[in-house]
Amino acid sequence: MLKDQISKHFSLDIEFPSELSDLCDWVEENGYPISGCFELRADEHNFVEEWFGTSAASKSLAMFGAGAEGSLYCVWNKGNGTDFPVVHLGSEGDEIKVLAKNFSDFLICLIRRIGGPIPARATLPLCETGRFSALRSFET
Repeated sequence: MLKDQISKHFSLDIEFPSELSDLCDWVEENGYPISGCFELRADEHNFVEEWFGTSAASKSLAMFGAGAEGSLYCVWNKGNGTDFPVVHLGSEGDEIKVLAKNFSDFLICLIRRIGGPIPARATLPLCETGRFSALRSFET
């Protein structure tokens, strides 16, 4: 099952969202497209680790989807145990954006699909000071 393939790549520090489980069930029953070129996809090839160049990345990020151009969609454990926003990692390795404060809000972005797979106005810069400092803090 799709949700089993995706969830097995989530670290123990990142809870598999129930809404993601429901979305996996929906896709298995109804098929694609969900929204634009967005597809659910497991991180079977360590894409997150390759994107950041360190295995430590997989402890803070859990990939659940991808775009046709190679971008990644991940749940991000901000480290406080309560916040798990959805982030987008650009296909060229140079762009990170917070798309939604949680998976429920991410589903709203998918449903609205204004101007592409994710509405541009739904994206927020991941960090305002320093390139990727918030996510790169786990690098050794």
